[in-house]
Amino acid sequence: MIPPPLLPPPLVGPRATIEVSLPDGSRHDVEFDGTMVSVGRGTDNDIVIADERVSRHHGRFTARHGTLVYTDLGSTNGSQVGGVRVREIALGAGDVVRLGRAALTVRPRA
Repeated sequence: MIPPPLLPPPLVGPRATIEVSLPDGSRHDVEFDGTMVSVGRGTDNDIVIADERVSRHHGRFTARHGTLVYTDLGSTNGSQVGGVRVREIALGAGDVVRLGRAALTVRPRA
């Protein structure tokens, strides 16, 4: 008797909470489950930041090889992590992405 073929486990992206701190002092959380999350000034983004220093389509969070990745989409004023301007970066718990006067902090999620 031939055993059934082994199937790889389903692909699951990283899970995280993105804590959004806006220039007006407000805060809210966005759950990241492995699907793309867009960020920018435009109202069609998943995370909307009302700050003139933030481009309409500033950046995006995606999953790549089980890792949370932030990509700047060629914004005018750029994105920073750890005080360094980045185009694309793998993120871990506690990392802070700064866009204009907003801060997006990565928190682990079970």
